[in-house]
Amino acid sequence: MRTMIIAGSIAVVVIAAAAPFAGCVDKNQVDAGQVQEYADPITENILLAMNEDDYTKYSDNFDQMMRNAVPDAVFNQTNAMIKSKIGDYISKEFQKAEGKDQYTIVYYNATVRR
Repeated sequence: MRTMIIAGSIAVVVIAAAAPFAGCVDKNQVDAGQVQEYADPITENILLAMNEDDYTKYSDNFDQMMRNAVPDAVFNQTNAMIKSKIGDYISKEFQKAEGKDQYTIVYYNATVRR
């Protein structure tokens, strides 16, 4: 079993999640600890669902717009390509979170098994 670390390969975009936390601060500034608290379980669910080829689990936290953008067929095709090139997800490590417009982008380092 060969294990490698893919640094910065996973970025989770949490749509409009920064808005409730923005308050009076710069709209691109985020509280990384607060973001990590809600992003970690969502990211873990997505990555495990990719290992299991489980679209229902993968899209569990999607709204209808995201489900329309990434339907089952697109997930299957993209997931097969990712798994063939990178392998299966093993673990992740939170790196940082940043705001960009109405989005919050969360970066992880991931360990995968090829």
